[in-house]
Order: sequence, then structure tokens, then C-alpha cells
Amino acid sequence: MGWIASFSYIAYSIGAVICALAAIWIGRKGDTLRADRTPAVVALALTANWCFAAASFEPGRPIVELTEIARNLAWLFMLFRLFANDGRDETLRLVRPAVFALGFVEVLQFVLLLIARRYAVTPELTALTFETAALFRVMVSVGALVLLHNLYAGAAASSRQILRWNAAALAGMWAFDLNYFTIGYITGALPGELAALRGVAAALVAVPFALGFNSRSPDLEFRPSRAVTFRFLSLLVIGGYLGLMLGLARWLDMLTGDLARMTQVGLIITASALALIWLPSDRLRGWLRVTSLNHPNIGSIYGLEEAEGGTSRALVLELIEGPTLADRIAQGHIRLDEALPIARQIAEALEAAHEAGVIHRDLKPANVMVGEFGEVYVMDWGLARIVGREDFHGEELSPQSAGTQ
Repeated sequence: MGWIASFSYIAYSIGAVICALAAIWIGRKGDTLRADRTPAVVALALTANWCFAAASFEPGRPIVELTEIARNLAWLFMLFRLFANDGRDETLRLVRPAVFALGFVEVLQFVLLLIARRYAVTPELTALTFETAALFRVMVSVGALVLLHNLYAGAAASSRQILRWNAAALAGMWAFDLNYFTIGYITGALPGELAALRGVAAALVAVPFALGFNSRSPDLEFRPSRAVTFRFLSLLVIGGYLGLMLGLARWLDMLTGDLARMTQVGLIITASALALIWLPSDRLRGWLRVTSLNHPNIGSIYGLEEAEGGTSRALVLELIEGPTLADRIAQGHIRLDEALPIARQIAEALEAAHEAGVIHRDLKPANVMVGEFGEVYVMDWGLARIVGREDFHGEELSPQSAGTQ
């Protein structure tokens, strides 16, 4: 273990230096128009402080744990500031509780740290405390990744160039933590090799994150659709799936010898068979293509339904209440300053669909809805076609799928 300790010291020292330099660079040279510059500096500074503590003290020491909690809370706040960077916090009322919940789970690490130090007097209590702490870290990582996905998916196309470096860096950090603590939970101990690599991971995250503040572009604009509530359900889905996998791993860990090996081989064969059966399926590929149209100006597509016998198909779309663009036109002349944002949002929705290989084929004012805050939704994809396909994806879907299911 000597080489691991030496490598860990070097890795965390490098991470501390690079994170500190990144924080200084953003503070001095970063985009002054970014409202989230100060939280970014604080998050990087606390990450540098955590790396310094991890390089100076043994793993598991209270100072290391406390600095890691502070680091995680700072990054969660940074994630929220990325959402609220355009100043319209009230439109993000659904984001605030989610970030608060993740922060609360992270704060519980203080309680677990106290329990581990004072009350975990038996090996069983020590193991239970460790598993709970690891599971909480897994929950925070999963939740942060889901929020990050919604942040990037909900950003305007012109804003993603500003966001891509920051989003990629944060995704890398939380993905590493997710795997690190999942392995620790399953095995009952944090892997020493990966623990040493966390310092390198911090350095690799700091560089692209700092590059994200090099732009002089306008402030990040986030335009959440009314489907954001549905999208947050993905947190529960991922959490449930992860819980199932962890439970299965623990169950396999209880097996021994040939029975464990036979069970693992059986799972591999079953997964391979399902992949061979379903991945070539036209229905599954069609469903994936249809539901991949995730854009703030496109009514969310929840699924593709097929009647018995395959005689008709319909899209299950988001129900959006409000007037259509045709209704707005009927009210009278639309001012230029109102028409341009509407046209821009329609163009961005069509651009996203065309990039996915989907042609609307029925674009008209009656199929465009305008929300009370000026948000635009392109609806009624029942006549859409997949470009270059001759199978049922190119057939006209049932007109009853027009955003009311």
C-alpha cells in the first residue's frame, strides 16, 4: 500500500494546486458578465482545500470528511446558480426544492460522521454507518447528474456553447463520484486506488470548468418547459434502478462458490438475449427516436402507443394549456419585438428535430402554442416522418396524438 499512499499524496497535491489556480484565473480573467462567477471561485477554492486536506491527512480523518462535505455543498450551489444565471429565479421554482433536497442529504453526512466517531462501537454499526454514508453520496451524485441533464437540455441552443464546458466538467466529477461510492457500497470499503485518483479527477475537472468562463457571450438563458416536473421523475427512475442493482449485487455477494458463478453467468446470458431480441426491434428503435426529442420548445413526448394488431399508432404527448399562435394572430397585429422571439423558438425547435432526423410536416400556427411567459411549444407531431426511413416510422401517426393525451 506504500505506493498508493505516495501516489495519493502527489495526486491530491496536484489537484489542490490546479483547483486553486483555476479559482484565481476565474476570479481575475473570467467572464465578468457571468452571475455565477463568485460561486465558481468558491467551489474551486473549497475543492482545493479538500485536496490539500486529503494530501495532508489519512483517509477518513474528520478534517478530510468535513472539507469534502463543504466542497459538495459548494458544487450543488454552483449547479443552482447555473440554472439561475439569467436572474429569473422564480421561473425555476421546481429546481430550488430539488437542489435543497440534495443539499440536505449531503448535510446528513455531518450526522453520520458524528455517529461514526461516537456511537459506532461495534463492527456492525460501523459497517451500517459506512454503507449509509456511501448510499447518500450515490443519491447526491445521481440527483446532481439528473439536474445537470435538465440544465443542458433546457438551455437555449445559443447558450449551450457557454454551458458545455461547465456541464462536461460537472458531469465528469459526479460520474466519477457515482462509480466510486457505488463500488464502495457494494464492496463494503472505498477502493484505495480510486481514492488516490480523486485528486487527479479534481484537477481534470477544474481545467474545463475554468475554460467555460472564458467566453464573452451573453448570459446563460434557461427556458424550462412545463414538462420539467415529468423530467424530474427521471431522478426516481434512476434511483430505483440503481437501488435494484445494488440490492442484486448484495444478494450475489451472499452467494458463494459455483452458485455465485452460475448466477452471474446466467445474468450475462439473459442480458445478452434481451439485447439481441430488443435492440434490433423496429418498435424499440422507433420509440427511442421519438422520445429523444427533448427540447424546451417541443411538447414532451412520453411514448409511442400501438393499437391491437398494429393497425394504428399514436404519440403520447404533453398536455399544454394555452392559446395557439393562430389564436394570437386572430387577436390582431403582432409587434416585431414579440414576433421575433416566437420565430426564434420555433426555429430552434425545428433545428433540434431535424438534427434528430425528424421532419414535422404539419407546421402551422394552429400547431404552435404560446405560453403566458412567451415560451413557445411546437405541437402535433402526428404526421412527422423519420428522414430516410421507409418502415412504420415514416407512416403518418394517428391525428389523435396531437398533444392532448
